[in-house]
Amino acid sequence: MRNRFYSKVDWWIGISLGGVICFEVIEVIKAILTKLTISSAIEVLIISLCSWILFGTYYEFKENYLLVKSGPSKDRILYDEIKKINLKKSIVASTALSSDRIEIICKGRFGGYISPKQKNEFIEILKSKCPNL
Repeated sequence: MRNRFYSKVDWWIGISLGGVICFEVIEVIKAILTKLTISSAIEVLIISLCSWILFGTYYEFKENYLLVKSGPSKDRILYDEIKKINLKKSIVASTALSSDRIEIICKGRFGGYISPKQKNEFIEILKSKCPNL
C-alpha cells in the first residue's frame, strides 16, 4: 500500500510556476553578472519557494492522520475528524495544484482541497482509514 501521493498539476499551474522559475533564473544570472547580491538572494528564494510548491506538494497517510504538505505549508487532518469527501472542480487557492479536487469536510471545520494524481486509489485508502467517512 502506498503512503504518499503527489499532487496532480494542471498544465496552466505548471506553466505559471515553471515560467516564474525560468524568469527568476534569468534574473539571478543577470544579478550575479552585475554583482547585485541582495537581488539575487531574493530571486533564489522565489525560485526555491516556487520549486518547493511545484515539486513538494503531496498527501501522506500517517498512522492517525493525513499529512497535507505544499511547500512550506503543512496540515494534519485526523482520520477521526473526516466526515465527508466531495469530488470538486474548482480553482480556489489551496494545497491542490489541479482543479480536479477532493474536498475534505471535517467535524466542525473545512478540511481543505487536495488533488492526488491517483485519485481513486487515494480515496480507497482514505475510506479504509476514516471510521466516520
